[in-house]
Amino acid sequence: MDKELIKGFCEETDTLLKELVRITEVFEDTQRPELLGEFGQVIDRIMGAAYTLELEEVGRFCELGKKIGYKASQTTDPKLLKLAGPILADTAEILSSMIQELNSDEQESNARVQLEAFKSRLKWFLEKFQNINRDTTDS
Repeated sequence: MDKELIKGFCEETDTLLKELVRITEVFEDTQRPELLGEFGQVIDRIMGAAYTLELEEVGRFCELGKKIGYKASQTTDPKLLKLAGPILADTAEILSSMIQELNSDEQESNARVQLEAFKSRLKWFLEKFQNINRDTTDS
């Protein structure tokens, strides 16, 4: 993989990660579900770029975050909504570690260990939204 392409991806993604963090912080204060849809839109941009660059693991991880963001923005269950914010905040944090790993020459990283454990939690949480069929915020 071309180092310059990866570097550009990481730089652009860093900006988007800051936006994800801002969204989760505002959500923590306001509990406005539409913010979770915004989270889904922002992480979708990272996902698209990751898949374009054939960064499959990053793309799949973003896809989980996107689906949770979109579905959580549509839920009427206050318990699921309350859980969504911290889970998406963790998603942004782990994604940040994954992106930092792309810029690193380290072979073994803490991000990989975190990712495997957290992916299981994301899949479990996504199952809680099985009554919501749409994977986007579009009507």
